[in-house]
Amino acid sequence: MREKKLREIEKIAAAIKELANPGMSPKELIDAVREHFPEATKKEIARAAFLSVIHSAEHDPAFSQELHDLAMETRDT
Repeated sequence: MREKKLREIEKIAAAIKELANPGMSPKELIDAVREHFPEATKKEIARAAFLSVIHSAEHDPAFSQELHDLAMETRDT
């Protein structure tokens, strides 16, 4: 079960990387992700955003910062 959940989070993380745009609000990104993953919770999306940050930190620091900000905002709501 744990591996299945991790695979789902990884899929959501890949979608976030594709869907996230500069200036996009957390709600807009959550709505866009939920179009592809209707069962995803805000918590799962926040975890996936953190995973995207980790994976992209070395390759695109600006993108990583945007995802980090989004994940933090989502976590706090």
